[in-house]
Amino acid sequence: GRFSGYNKRYFAFEQGHMHRSAMMRYWVNGNPHEFTAARERLYKAIIVWDIKDVEELQKTQVIDGEPRWCFKATLFYRTYTLCAETQEERNEWTSLIIDAMSRRHPESEE
Repeated sequence: GRFSGYNKRYFAFEQGHMHRSAMMRYWVNGNPHEFTAARERLYKAIIVWDIKDVEELQKTQVIDGEPRWCFKATLFYRTYTLCAETQEERNEWTSLIIDAMSRRHPESEE
């Protein structure tokens, strides 16, 4: 089906460590490595430890006439639907997120 409300963004996964969550940083206007005018949304990064659930969507979405492979990331305060250009890229993102979620401190679950 057609995916409404889609805005193209460039995401980068920043690894966390034992005391700091991984982050999903993002830019509008393109890849910052290729386009110097790309603007990072500094205060809009996704804190991976805030993600409660990740679900790979089995049906591809058609965005701008091209198939996309999507997943949902459900946080405590909202749900994001993020799409990748390939199934492999989507699977890599979900694996990174699930791995980072597993490093969450037990006390953060309370």
